[in-house]
Amino acid sequence: MSSLFSSHCRNVMSKARLIEELKNENFDLAITEPFDTCAYALFEAISIRAHVAVYSCSRLDHVSEIIGQPVPLSYVPGMQSSFGEKMNIWERFMNYFQFKGSSYIFQTIGDKGYEAAKEFYPNIRSWREVVPEASFIFTNSIPYLDFPSPTFDKMIPIGGFTVKTDKKYLVLEKKWSKILNQRRTNVLISFGTNARSVEMPEEYKKSLLEVFKSMPNTTFIWKYENPEDPFIKDIENVYLSSWFPQNELLADPRLTVFITHGGLASVMELATMGKPAVMIPLAADQTRNAEMLKRHGGAAVLTKFDLANPNLVKDTIENVLTDPRQKHGNHKTDNSKSFSYKKNAERLAEILNNQPTKPLETLVKYVEFAARFGKLPLMDNYGRHQSFIEYYFVDLISISLVLASVFLYLFFKIVILIVLNKLDNYLGMKTVVLFTILLLFTLESSSFKILIYTNLFGHSHVKALGIVADTLTDAGHNVTVLMPIIERRFINETCLNSTKNVIFIEQDDYSKRLIEKWSNRSSVWTSGGITPFNKATVISNLFGAHCKNVMSQTELIKEMKKENFDLAITEPFDTCAYAFFEAISIRAHVAVYSCSRLDHVSEIIGQPVPPSYVPGMYSPYGEKMNIWERLENYFVFKARSYMFQAIGDRNYEEARKFYPNIRPWREVLPEASFIFTNSIQFLDFPSPTFDKIIPIGGYTVKTEKKFLNLEEKWSGILDERKTNVLISFGTNAKSDEMPEKYKKSLLKVFKSMPNTTFIWKYENPEDPLIKGIENVHLSSWLPQNELLADHRLTAFITHGGLASVLELAMMGKPAITIPVAADQTRNGEMLKRHGGSILLSKFDLANAEVVKGAIEKVMNDKRYKKNAERLAEILRNQPTKPLEKLVKHLEFAARIFKFAIRSEKPNDKND
Repeated sequence: MSSLFSSHCRNVMSKARLIEELKNENFDLAITEPFDTCAYALFEAISIRAHVAVYSCSRLDHVSEIIGQPVPLSYVPGMQSSFGEKMNIWERFMNYFQFKGSSYIFQTIGDKGYEAAKEFYPNIRSWREVVPEASFIFTNSIPYLDFPSPTFDKMIPIGGFTVKTDKKYLVLEKKWSKILNQRRTNVLISFGTNARSVEMPEEYKKSLLEVFKSMPNTTFIWKYENPEDPFIKDIENVYLSSWFPQNELLADPRLTVFITHGGLASVMELATMGKPAVMIPLAADQTRNAEMLKRHGGAAVLTKFDLANPNLVKDTIENVLTDPRQKHGNHKTDNSKSFSYKKNAERLAEILNNQPTKPLETLVKYVEFAARFGKLPLMDNYGRHQSFIEYYFVDLISISLVLASVFLYLFFKIVILIVLNKLDNYLGMKTVVLFTILLLFTLESSSFKILIYTNLFGHSHVKALGIVADTLTDAGHNVTVLMPIIERRFINETCLNSTKNVIFIEQDDYSKRLIEKWSNRSSVWTSGGITPFNKATVISNLFGAHCKNVMSQTELIKEMKKENFDLAITEPFDTCAYAFFEAISIRAHVAVYSCSRLDHVSEIIGQPVPPSYVPGMYSPYGEKMNIWERLENYFVFKARSYMFQAIGDRNYEEARKFYPNIRPWREVLPEASFIFTNSIQFLDFPSPTFDKIIPIGGYTVKTEKKFLNLEEKWSGILDERKTNVLISFGTNAKSDEMPEKYKKSLLKVFKSMPNTTFIWKYENPEDPLIKGIENVHLSSWLPQNELLADHRLTAFITHGGLASVLELAMMGKPAITIPVAADQTRNGEMLKRHGGSILLSKFDLANAEVVKGAIEKVMNDKRYKKNAERLAEILRNQPTKPLEKLVKHLEFAARIFKFAIRSEKPNDKND
């Protein structure tokens, strides 16, 4: 195989005249399947500006390794694996061996092809460098059908794009229709193109003949390359044909069962058409495909060696043909299990035929996007550039082991000295005490009824879920919003317009006292570093009391249960919602983030988060970290995750006092049909994800011109000077509570730049410290989105809250990000990597020269403006619109209920 492909590549690359002609064409985009990597040598030779990959299969193991896609082989079957997702210890070993073996073979073939291509074009780059530069990788995978596994946002599933589903293409010829009319049951048999039935061992053929003869009331239509073969002559219920219209036959309601080798194209067709099947895999990815389909309950699986056993084959066909429930009457037995291959197959087809997106439409949109914007290097995950030592923390583990060994040595040495009463000659008692303290320290489309549970807590959270509610209401759905009050100051700022059915749950007295403690946030300006447990006790007590108050509303819960909602929505920032959903027996739910990620949710659902290159939500770093930064990123991720999990557990304990039989949030949350993240894959750090995690970043940003009209007051201010700078530190960090030295430093900057207007969101516009400076306008509120959309605004100084970052990114404004707390540093690093912003520390606010230098650099260096506008152009022309995507997926979730089979639970494994 290696010789075949290298010879083929040598032949292709020897066509110098053809290659020169192709180069002169200046193609906008190239497309290939990386099954054969010679295409990448050709792309290099003709200087292609951008390319995408399209799979005919669901995955390619060698490509996964090359692009750095995580493949947890303990529960993800490789392309040529013989197993499903549930494997014992030896099966996991074989899965690993098969994955690595297959990947090695194809990588070797790719390297041989590259060597052949270099004979003609010695300066081209290796396919190992070029493949990861693909703008997108389209996989022939359907998330609702395939095994859940980690992926990247640049990997776009378009499974089923080869299947014809339009009725006008599914008209059956009279010949085949006549055959299907002969008997009540009809079985289609095909082993594909590569494994020819005519070459099947004689004992297999005789076995099948025995089956056919024993089932005279069933018609068998067999794809057989020699229809005149005398061995099968005169059997009335068997029809042989070297070709038949498989897609059309599968779409016909008269066809009962399909016996197939399990090629992916056949699996896609039968799954989409809702036909029960008997899968008999022969080679390649067919066993994986069979296991994939079997888990949905619509197919039985045999091995190819079972073809020699006519009784087994016959029993399997009859079992699939007959609904076991009919055998047992109305009695449910252990054997029947209320199991129906036909019902399960039709259920799967219903899901696949009602997907939120259409594969070919998705393909076209993303291909057009790639052709327009070319390569997207910032979607290439940094993890693939790291060494084995960096990626797997081998350096940190080694240092930890050395330190642990030193500590253990010293500890035992001291113990021995104490026992021998010789400690005074070795160490003073104070040193012993100090050492002990240090040691202890190091060890620590129809209308659906939808319920939206959103706390009145934090403006960004309230706004995000408010937009979701109004979007669904405007789409014609019956939306009820449940708003337990935590911060009463938002009672008139629910951000709800068209949604009128709102239920508030009032605070109790204890919660009121706790929120008063929480509300004093002036220290946020001066607190240093990352303090994961800062105010953790207050937060835990606050959310625990809030959940106790919510779950004590037993009459309300009874009324809500009677509503029989089709779907519930919440943000798992607060997990009390899941106790509420359990209490009212909600049938399906989804999660919506106001942020880009929630670390505790990632851990609970089993989403891989490689801390060597993926910044946690509260991380102070970007994707490129040194050894100590990776350690701190890991610590912050784990600490924040632990804190929110502890709060969730506290909520659950409070809820159980009223409803003792509800399940914990740790079980309920992973059942979410979808998790919508406020992340834009073209903006955010590339990181592993799952197909049920749907990015809808920017859904809170208004981009339509009709929403961006600026009032005369603000327009007049922007007309005063040629350059204008907007300043806002958000809602939680109030500018009027800023330390005096920061204010004076900013005043110094303002006065030194008289030709620039500064518009500052400042809670006390009458502050005498600032009042009276001509080029400064203070306001307790300002139309931020509209100002950012105005071409006269030059730059934006922001705290880096995600809502603000998304607004400025989509409006194409250069920025200076000065993070104050929470996820703001991560957001600042995320934006900075696109070249349109500068990142400062909040402590830099005390240094007027640093602040002024940053402002002048952003305003005068045209690269910042150019890069910001380039990013905005990408974001405004995404292949899909976030709110449209949200509505389609939510309607799908409401219609289909829970997709239990899509729940990723690798953490349940004990082997």
